[in-house]
Amino acid sequence: MYIFEKNIDTVYHKNLQQNPSLFEFDYIKMSMIRINTIYHELISVVFHPDKVKLALDYHLDNGGNIEDFDFVSL
Repeated sequence: MYIFEKNIDTVYHKNLQQNPSLFEFDYIKMSMIRINTIYHELISVVFHPDKVKLALDYHLDNGGNIEDFDFVSL
């Protein structure tokens, strides 16, 4: 890339755009970014305070103690 930047006026841009092997995609990193985005969206829905409160109220109403409340295993 340094050579291209240094000689930008001598590089024919159309050939660069049509060469599919010039740039490589990092599919693993792209996948990890997508998974991380989905993970954070899912966590924000699952552990929303309203849902945790409903689960805690249900647990307490059915004879459970606050000490043994485990929202993750519900």
